[in-house]
Amino acid sequence: MKVIAVSPDLVEKGLTRGTTVRIDGVEGEWVVLDRMPSGVTRHIDLYMGVDVAAARQWGRRKVTIRWSSTADHGGVAVAQAP
Repeated sequence: MKVIAVSPDLVEKGLTRGTTVRIDGVEGEWVVLDRMPSGVTRHIDLYMGVDVAAARQWGRRKVTIRWSSTADHGGVAVAQAP
């Protein structure tokens, strides 16, 4: 399952629950299903299940995420992951 959590400022930009996104450098489409705590900005968290090795290998990176929405005509944001 390809799921992400997003910081509250990205929710305000249209990344609401159920939004499908593409993350540059990461294969496939991901779905927003969670929100990070307030105070965190410009961050996403990729869910990697119980694969701790994959999470450590991925580490922390700056990525560009892209999405489209009929309400706001889509967007592009740069965020830190995790």
